[in-house]
Amino acid sequence: MKGIHMNCIKLKHLGISGCNSIKGRSLMQLASKLMLLETLEIGSIESVDDAILSTFMRSCSSLEKLDCRNCRGVSNMSIVSLSGNAQALTHLNLAGCKNITNEAVDHMLEGFKRLLFLNLHGCTGIDPEQVGRIASGRPRTEVRGNIPEVKKFSWQDLIGKAEAS
Repeated sequence: MKGIHMNCIKLKHLGISGCNSIKGRSLMQLASKLMLLETLEIGSIESVDDAILSTFMRSCSSLEKLDCRNCRGVSNMSIVSLSGNAQALTHLNLAGCKNITNEAVDHMLEGFKRLLFLNLHGCTGIDPEQVGRIASGRPRTEVRGNIPEVKKFSWQDLIGKAEAS
């Protein structure tokens, strides 16, 4: 990791998902040096937490794609940091981040103005209704997750209900 943060300061894509030998301190050092990073894949790394994501967000203002799926240390605090600092973010994969809850939904709706893709599969702290609320509040964004099915009505159903009342 030392070689990357010392010699690759112009790096635009970093894919290290699943590399659990990388410790939090090394990730913090990387975050402070890779200011041109556009894609960051750090999913399934045990040491990834809110502090590390916050550091990446402050340092990497050009970040467009972030994959931090299955990161147990990622919580609502990360969503607050992302929604305020990640203005260029278009793709966000939070699948399996179980510490993200309904409390983060308003930040997802208010921030992430350029977001085109959001994966919330396995975010068990977010109710399906809230995932649906994100999907309907962000029509340009492809939202994946446990979205409740919407009951479909035919014209006959609607006319019948109107006549009954």
